[in-house]
Amino acid sequence: MEKKLPAASSLNAPFKNVEVKDINGDGIPDLWIYYNPLKPGEIVRQEESTHWDGKVDSWSYFKDGKLVRREVDTKGRGAADTVYYYDNDQMVREERDERGVGYATFRVLYQNGRRAKLEEDSSGTGKIDHWIYYDTSADGEIVLKEERDLNGDGVADLWAYYQNGRLVRQDVSAVGMELLSKQDRVPSPPDPTTFLQPQPIRYDQQRAGIP
Repeated sequence: MEKKLPAASSLNAPFKNVEVKDINGDGIPDLWIYYNPLKPGEIVRQEESTHWDGKVDSWSYFKDGKLVRREVDTKGRGAADTVYYYDNDQMVREERDERGVGYATFRVLYQNGRRAKLEEDSSGTGKIDHWIYYDTSADGEIVLKEERDLNGDGVADLWAYYQNGRLVRQDVSAVGMELLSKQDRVPSPPDPTTFLQPQPIRYDQQRAGIP
C-alpha cells in the first residue's frame, strides 16, 4: 500500500518542495518527486528506487511538466549508465555506457517511437564503428542496412543490405577487403536460393556473417 512520507525522511531532498512516497508500504522511501517552487504542482525532477531498497537508481527530468530525460543505473554502480531522451513525451534517443567507461558506447535514434538508427562503439576505442539503419515504416525492428568501420578511421568499410529482413548484398571497400583478406574473413556473396525465412534482424541477433 502506497504511503506518503514527510519530506524530512528523504536524505536526498535539497529543497522543501519535495514529496516522498513509499510505494510498496515497507516504510522505506522509494519515490521522490520535486516540484517547481514557482509553479506549484509542476514536476521538475523525479527519483526512484526501483529495487525498493531506498537507493535511487532512476532519475527523471521534466520541462514545462513534460518528461525530457530519464537516467537509469542498470548495473547498481550508483551512477546512471543508460539515458533516454524524450520530445513531447516520446522517446527520441537512447544512450548506454555498456562498459562503464564514462561515455555512451551504444546509441539508438528513434523516429515516431520506432528505431531508426543504431550506433555502437563495438571495439572499445571510443569511436563509433558500427551502424544499423531500420525501416521505420514496418512493424518490428526490420534492418535496411548495416555498416562497419574496420580500421577505426570513422568511415564505413563494410556494408550489408537487407530486404524484408533478409541479406541481399554485401559490399566492402578496398581497405576493408585488405583487412579481411589478412584474417581470412572475406564475406561471401549471399545465395538467393538459400535465403532464410524473412525475419527482423536485431542488434543482438545474427549479423548475416558480418564480422
